[in-house]
Amino acid sequence: MAARAGKARTPTLAIGASPARALTPRAARSGFTLVEMMVVLVIVGLLATAVILTLPNGQLSLARESERFAARLLRAREESLLVNRQVRVSVSSTEYRFDIRDGRDWRALDKAPFSPMVWEPDTHVAASAGEPVVVFEPTGQASGAEFTLGRGGADDYVVSVDIAGNVAVNAARAL
Repeated sequence: MAARAGKARTPTLAIGASPARALTPRAARSGFTLVEMMVVLVIVGLLATAVILTLPNGQLSLARESERFAARLLRAREESLLVNRQVRVSVSSTEYRFDIRDGRDWRALDKAPFSPMVWEPDTHVAASAGEPVVVFEPTGQASGAEFTLGRGGADDYVVSVDIAGNVAVNAARAL
């Protein structure tokens, strides 16, 4: 029986395992080498660089800015129909703003969605004919205007308002 008790206390090793390795704690054997950690950091750095390079710069494209301007013009037309007053859109080289007829005077509309809007940097705007103003009547008609939006080497876009109050966005016509 004593021989049996001695065998029970003897550690049983897996085939090929050395007694010294079997006696070290498992936590001391596990982990990553410095080379493995550096390889992982390089891969993560390359992936982060690729993601940053593909992110947009936050500036609206000229097409999107033209669409936004046209949508706000349509909203001004709807406002003139809803409140039964004239709504004026004044366009400058730096911004566009909305006014409403209040008796004989024009009063600025400054609450959303009619707060003054600043053009994106490097955007240039030109009115095709006359004054850069569109006036929407309570009947749905408009004074008519055409605005050309351009930026750098990008294709220009034309936002036009006809006398029926329809708003359209088109690529600039070739000369």
